[in-house]
Amino acid sequence: MRIITNNPLVKHEYPQITEYLDTTAKDILTEVRYYVHIGAELLNHPGSGNLVIGENPYISLVLKDLSDFAAVAVNYFSLSLIEEAMEQIKDPPEGFKGYDLKTLDDFKVLDLNMLNECIKKIN
Repeated sequence: MRIITNNPLVKHEYPQITEYLDTTAKDILTEVRYYVHIGAELLNHPGSGNLVIGENPYISLVLKDLSDFAAVAVNYFSLSLIEEAMEQIKDPPEGFKGYDLKTLDDFKVLDLNMLNECIKKIN
């Protein structure tokens, strides 16, 4: 299992399996799309948690471990999830500039909680 995220809380919670990028949610989707193109399978939905994609500036996506998809064909279901999410997210996110630090911290915790639930289901 591999986590691609821009959430620093996730980086600290799962340091051994996290690829942390200090970037936007849209850039995380782009990075995950790259992995899907080379055979990765997405293990959680980009729009989980009853939030409209793009409202939370933090996103954590789980892929099967990189060694598990070395020579595998493209997973078209995963690719369609990523492509749909990328179409829904605006760049740059217009509303993020107005978020105060408490709200941003709340978004980090929300993203981590959703990720924890996903990992429980996977394991």
